[in-house]
Amino acid sequence: MTGQVTDLPLPGIGPPAPVTPRAVPVEVAGRRVTLHLVDAGLACCTLEVVAALMSGDADRAAGTLTEEPTEEPTEEPTGGVNVLVVSGTCTHALAPALARIHASLPEGTAVVSFGACSCSGGPYWDSYAVAPGIESIVPVDERVAAARYMGRFQTRIVVEFAVSAVAWVAVIVLGTTGVIPLWLGFIVNSIVAATFYMPMHEAAHGNVTGRPKGQRQFDDLIGMLCSVPVGLSYAAHRSSHMRHHAFTNDPDRDPDRFTAGPLRHLVGKWLIQVTLLSLLPLFAFVPPTRRLLPASIKRALSADSGNRRGGLLQLRFWFVTTAVLVLAFVFGYGWPALLLWYLPARVQGLWLLLVFAWYPHHPADRVGRYVDTRVAVFPGSRLLIRGHDHHAVHHLFPRVPHYDLPALWQEIAPDMVAKGVRAEGRV
Repeated sequence: MTGQVTDLPLPGIGPPAPVTPRAVPVEVAGRRVTLHLVDAGLACCTLEVVAALMSGDADRAAGTLTEEPTEEPTEEPTGGVNVLVVSGTCTHALAPALARIHASLPEGTAVVSFGACSCSGGPYWDSYAVAPGIESIVPVDERVAAARYMGRFQTRIVVEFAVSAVAWVAVIVLGTTGVIPLWLGFIVNSIVAATFYMPMHEAAHGNVTGRPKGQRQFDDLIGMLCSVPVGLSYAAHRSSHMRHHAFTNDPDRDPDRFTAGPLRHLVGKWLIQVTLLSLLPLFAFVPPTRRLLPASIKRALSADSGNRRGGLLQLRFWFVTTAVLVLAFVFGYGWPALLLWYLPARVQGLWLLLVFAWYPHHPADRVGRYVDTRVAVFPGSRLLIRGHDHHAVHHLFPRVPHYDLPALWQEIAPDMVAKGVRAEGRV
């Protein structure tokens, strides 16, 4: 066979196999109903779906989803609901097959997306080969309302960034030239610096462009520009933030959970974070010094250790920003650089820890899609937290821009509350 070339047929998707729903009797509001369940298992989350359907029975879990239930209902079920459960990573190659399965089912079939990969791409969210959520392929019922707010270029986010940038630069120019005192510039830019986090956060989720193909670079540009006044590497923060979404409130895997606890402890945790960011090379290159860090901070660093590249990016960011600060002192602009840029970036970090980490997750003692955060509205929260007083909606639908979260909540609130979402305050 040496030197012989064999032409192989191109891979393709053949005709769909017959779909046999599994009849599952359930009780809804005191009435026996039959779920006609079809499982579209795409990857590893399918194993969890099988385990749930088999009620923990290992022998039955080795069987198929089309088995008849072993337990007979106590009453004759009435009515019926058709449900398609999609679990696992959906690649673009699998998308046509999934669409055809859905098209073959009766009209009105409910679609349930199970697991982070199916809902948002999971750890592969930025892969060219993976669909960033199956709602782009089939209409996922929980996302029908949210889908109207997703996938569009958000001019408002760009305007928010531009206004913050003009204000921030203006304060630096006015303070450096002596038009305003440095102490006043320090106060103003500490406030202005906090406004950059929202466009940076939206860019991390791809919400500036809506993530159309080939336009991710613009999101990244906005995010990197915001990182300068915020004082955090955009790429490192994006990686950490995705882990927060994937493992919210998990004490061992959520890098943001170090903020959990009484509010009175937050200032101390912020000071420790500032120290860590200021002395990053010391902790990075001299391992014994890490013993000085509190346990909560070490757990946060451990939770982020899944992405070594993120840590290196933050370290590189430290060297660049420190070099700029040193050069500013060399050329006689040290105090303006320190008071109008470097320190405001550290001060605004306390505000971010309060309104984006501590407040929406408190008491941060539960894990689960509907219970790991909350909707908590108070007078002025819309302005101060910029939509994230509806933080639970953000965790459910991270691709919805922040200013649309309250409107979406009004549409889905009854269903979400019924599923366990905490709604507190004037919601």
